[in-house]
Amino acid sequence: MKKNRFVPMLYAILAVLFLFGTAGTQTEASQTGEEQRLLEKLGRYCQTAVNGQWEYRCLEKIQREEKKYEVNLSGTRFGQNKRNWYLRNTIRRAASNEYRLRLKGKKISERRLALSSDYELLYEGKDVGAILPYKEKSIVFNPMEYLSRVTRGALELRPEGGERIGDFEARVVHFKSIWTSGERQGTLTGRMWVHPETGAVWRMSLEPGSWRMFESEEIPKEFSAVARLGLSSLRRALSWTAEYEVEDQGVRFPSRIEIKEEYFDESGERLTANSWEISYDEFQFGSGEPASPIKTTNPVLEKAGAYCERLKSIALHYFCEEHIIRTSYLYSVREFVRSTGERPRKRWNLKRSVTQDVLYDYQLIKKGDRLEEKRKALKYKGKTWTRKEDPPNILPYQALYIVYGPVGFLSNYWQSRFDYFEKGSEKLLGDRTAVILTTQPNEFREENGVYGRVWVEPELGAVLRISWDPESIDFFHPEEVPEAFSGLEKRLVWTAYYEIEKNGIYFPSRQEIREEYVSPAGETIVGDVWTITYENYKFFTVGVDVEIKK
Repeated sequence: MKKNRFVPMLYAILAVLFLFGTAGTQTEASQTGEEQRLLEKLGRYCQTAVNGQWEYRCLEKIQREEKKYEVNLSGTRFGQNKRNWYLRNTIRRAASNEYRLRLKGKKISERRLALSSDYELLYEGKDVGAILPYKEKSIVFNPMEYLSRVTRGALELRPEGGERIGDFEARVVHFKSIWTSGERQGTLTGRMWVHPETGAVWRMSLEPGSWRMFESEEIPKEFSAVARLGLSSLRRALSWTAEYEVEDQGVRFPSRIEIKEEYFDESGERLTANSWEISYDEFQFGSGEPASPIKTTNPVLEKAGAYCERLKSIALHYFCEEHIIRTSYLYSVREFVRSTGERPRKRWNLKRSVTQDVLYDYQLIKKGDRLEEKRKALKYKGKTWTRKEDPPNILPYQALYIVYGPVGFLSNYWQSRFDYFEKGSEKLLGDRTAVILTTQPNEFREENGVYGRVWVEPELGAVLRISWDPESIDFFHPEEVPEAFSGLEKRLVWTAYYEIEKNGIYFPSRQEIREEYVSPAGETIVGDVWTITYENYKFFTVGVDVEIKK
């Protein structure tokens, strides 16, 4: 699901999956039997660590040391120009966050709620921004994400001897991995320190070449080129090392990260400009591996698959009225402290709400390979809309072809690419009992990676409701938080209802979308709510046609 685009409904092309089990093919011929067994153990461990489901929260402490330099230019007796750098001052900063990490549906997501900055307590959290390395460039420093990327894209694994860690001799394994994220692709190179018996990763280090794209980008002035003297700019090098010292259910999690930003020239001189030390403590682990998924031969899944295949194959042509109502809730914010020494808190009091609405004439046509939806504005804020241009857009999140929502979860094609877990039942549409299934992808992929809950009518296989898990909706820029909700976690709650039946097919009756903000104490503040209703259907065609791909 993307902003103004809904991937599960577009039957996205499956991303190529690089399996860890195929790694090392370039070096197997030269590996000993012991080395091959080590890589097999490492492969099994990594598959365990980045599969299934886990989540935890902990205290994250960040310390940053920034060094400021001055540069002087001088000549040598040979007439060559030379630069000399002198340390001017050192700036030290610190911050602490409540840090949450979650693996579900092959996707690792992280959340931070700031607790303090430079040793001062914050009001219900606040984005401390620059203290995190390269945050403005969305550079990932999460060790579990790097473990996942190596798992997916390892092209070469090469044992390189051993090194003592604690009370055992760890085996050092060099890796080269190609990872893909959307249109971006990168190469990771580095080393892993592996337990020889369990295959668990105890330490990982990434080589500077992993960030080669930032070697010459936005070099600080004191390290930049001096063209008039023929001096080129220094190059940036980043080094990254993570220790995995916390264990839960056989998986080791990061306890500490060290990052350095250095600058170097052709002569080999290196200057450290920034260094970060990030530590993790006070771990609280949540839900672990879920129950075994139900089999694809399950009668409910089989009927749901047949229903989606029919939905894909029929010709459709219908009109209805689409009514979008946006309600924005405005708050006054008051800061308070319950007792001396306690962290300051905020309280949100609702002042008023503002409502806007647009009424559209909505049309969907599916015939052969043609799939098209059209909207024509009828009313804006209750008044007839007569202008040629469209009214102001009050819905920033647009679901394309909402009628095909079930296909992205339960068609025969996608059933082989999701795991399903039965979570009880619920009465819908009066006396009908719907089976509730939770879904999650069973493979790494960039498109159609969203997951959530679906309500399926067990006799017909019809999908009556879809609710997307907020953790899987990552397109809406969760870091963009209004000032009134500064420091709170933003999430999007999205549910679609299918309650209009025609010829055995259930059409959308409404959607509900909520922007919510969650405080560190768990309080939920509602920001904006969108209700989209579909009424006064006029069906022209609900019949047999050709199949839509996937």
